[in-house]
Amino acid sequence: MRPRKTVLKTLFLILMAICLGAGTSWAVIGSCDSPARIMPLGDSITQGVQVDNTPDSLLVGYRQPLYLSLTQNNRHKVDFVGSLQNGCSATPYFDCAHEGHPGFLSGQIAQNVYSWLQLNPADIVLLHIGTNDLMVKPAGEDYLSADNISKILDEIYRYNPKILVVLAQIINWQTYNPDVATFNQNIADMALARIQNGDDLILVNMENALSYPDDMASLLHPDQTGYKKMAQVWFNALDNVLPFCGNEPPTKPQLVAPEDNQTGVGKNVTFEWNRSTDPDGGKVNYSLYYCESPDFANCPPLNITAQQARLRNTKGYGAGLLLLAAVLAFRARRKKRLALLVFIPLITGLLLVSCSGGGGTAQTQPPPFDGLSYTAGLNPGTTYYWKVAAVDSNGASSESGVWSFKTK
Repeated sequence: MRPRKTVLKTLFLILMAICLGAGTSWAVIGSCDSPARIMPLGDSITQGVQVDNTPDSLLVGYRQPLYLSLTQNNRHKVDFVGSLQNGCSATPYFDCAHEGHPGFLSGQIAQNVYSWLQLNPADIVLLHIGTNDLMVKPAGEDYLSADNISKILDEIYRYNPKILVVLAQIINWQTYNPDVATFNQNIADMALARIQNGDDLILVNMENALSYPDDMASLLHPDQTGYKKMAQVWFNALDNVLPFCGNEPPTKPQLVAPEDNQTGVGKNVTFEWNRSTDPDGGKVNYSLYYCESPDFANCPPLNITAQQARLRNTKGYGAGLLLLAAVLAFRARRKKRLALLVFIPLITGLLLVSCSGGGGTAQTQPPPFDGLSYTAGLNPGTTYYWKVAAVDSNGASSESGVWSFKTK
């Protein structure tokens, strides 16, 4: 168990860092024409080791999921930099450059980072280092101290004081090691002091991002689930400091009818769903999927524009009928005008009650459906699965959930 005081102190420092960060206006780094150069810096965890027999060409670690998240739908333009390359044969493709040196201690990183930056200049450095210090416990050094981490920062800022460093409190071990918590506390103390002095520094907590031992592949290295969680922490830190260059997908379509698990549906089925909106203001078209197989195998979608789908909006019926009444009354002869003005609104009201399904006094009508629909003829006595995808004009898409129903 972690000492209670240590946990409380860590929480306090993190909250202080957040408060300081809230008052800091981070400059946008890079542009859509000039990608931000990001250096993943550290040891074998940065390299991406899981187990010893993983080929170098497939070592992706957190770097691949981070790169894919940053660049999805052209969200950000980034260029990973470094003198090393691992994971370059992995699919999907990602920029595999980095400075993750297996077995390196924090002091070795401090001795070399200036020259690495000279060879591969960076705008942002992602720093996760210290695991090997806690394993080796080098003689003559306080292995729990953050002094070497501070020296790394000194060397980075000596090369370029405008570099943004995202500094991680490191992950713990497969078997919980209290030294990691102590080391991370020292990192937080050091980072807070530097932030107060104006360093361009963001502190992130990797230790709390993972579950132990579930997210670990070995004593010191995460499995791919753990690496994905690390990637999400990095992404959350970077998303607000990188310029947005991409295309946000439309909101997810919300299915309306047939309802999920509904039975006794007629063979002429009207699929209804609520409209999606494009955050970028573009047009949204839809792909309607319905199939007897839940994985929609061999069931190509119907690609439907918003104009092709039937617009279902009954909100204007009353106004339209009343407008018709006014026109008829105006065109009638004077003797008939009074009668029309009395009887046409009455007829309008009766029609509205009829169109809404009749009217018992205790019956409450649901609000009119304001969405899209498409009618298709289906086989009787058959279970179908259906969903809708919304696609904007730039190809970004989102999907509804999958519902099922059975025809009678």
